[in-house]
Amino acid sequence: MRVLRYGETTIKAYSKSLEDLFIFCQGTPPAKITYNQVEAFLYKRYLDGVSWSTQNVYINSFNLWQKLAFKQKKRNYDKFRPRKTKTLPKPISKEQIKSGFSQIKNKKHLAICQLLYYCGLRRSEVINVKFTWFNADKTITIFGKGGKERSVPCDIISESLSAYVKEFQPKTYLFNGQKGEKYTASSIYSIVNKYFHCSPHQLRHSFATHLYLAKTDLITIKELLGHEKLETTQIYTKLDIDTKKEAVRVLAAS
Repeated sequence: MRVLRYGETTIKAYSKSLEDLFIFCQGTPPAKITYNQVEAFLYKRYLDGVSWSTQNVYINSFNLWQKLAFKQKKRNYDKFRPRKTKTLPKPISKEQIKSGFSQIKNKKHLAICQLLYYCGLRRSEVINVKFTWFNADKTITIFGKGGKERSVPCDIISESLSAYVKEFQPKTYLFNGQKGEKYTASSIYSIVNKYFHCSPHQLRHSFATHLYLAKTDLITIKELLGHEKLETTQIYTKLDIDTKKEAVRVLAAS
């Protein structure tokens, strides 16, 4: 999977999915596991109430397993995919953004939150960003999903990033834990939730939504977010009622 440029998070999730399947099949050798056994496993997990996203991870991992291990391109489990309940992303308001940033005194916490909101990075991208990816023109070269490369401007946060680097002196990765290991996803979630009472992904959603409300064209937002398809970016045109109310309040205040 690393040769195919799958991310570490995906590798761990797929490995855990296969482990769950093997445990369910009670010692049946992997090469002997039948289509019906996989179907039974997926149905049980559905009855257990696992989320649609977890069910999709199971199916994606089993499809890849069949393809790589047994060269079974036609044998897949797509017919068991759940139907996703479409929900709009829930951005937080600009007032919440301002309030959250005003509370941050720790330079590392500030740098992490700024990369999520002012650069629109994914949490996994913040974890994996390397010190050498910062360029002289005040941009960051980001390698996103599938190794897709994009350049993200960071000039508006360059001063605080420089202050962080000067104090913490990172080596390879921009952010490290107390023992020098790579920063964890749970640590980043805790930091964001502490100041903004939301998830890291909501900060990224807010970045995109606020750009859209500021009349930024969707092509630019797509490139900044690192989306493969414009259709993915277009979800930000479907705003919830609270976001619409905020837009009207901004208009009234101008």
